Amino acid sequence: MAGGRGGSQKVQALGLLSGAGGAATVTTADGQVLTLSEYISLLEEGARRRVEIMNKKMRDLETEMEALETKLTWASECS
Repeated sequence: MAGGRGGSQKVQALGLLSGAGGAATVTTADGQVLTLSEYISLLEEGARRRVEIMNKKMRDLETEMEALETKLTWASECS
């Protein structure tokens, strides 16, 4: 499975192919043939990465807000 290639790999399904007795496969836009479970794993991996990035940004914003609230409280008490 080529999930770790490059930065964020965009996977677009061209269509489902039915094997004679095997698992259903997906052909990606770049011609890569994956089983359905591999394709879903790639999508999940990308989604998890995006959620982790968003969570980090939210934690950073929360920390910044707490610092600003502290400064505001300090400024209010000093005036």
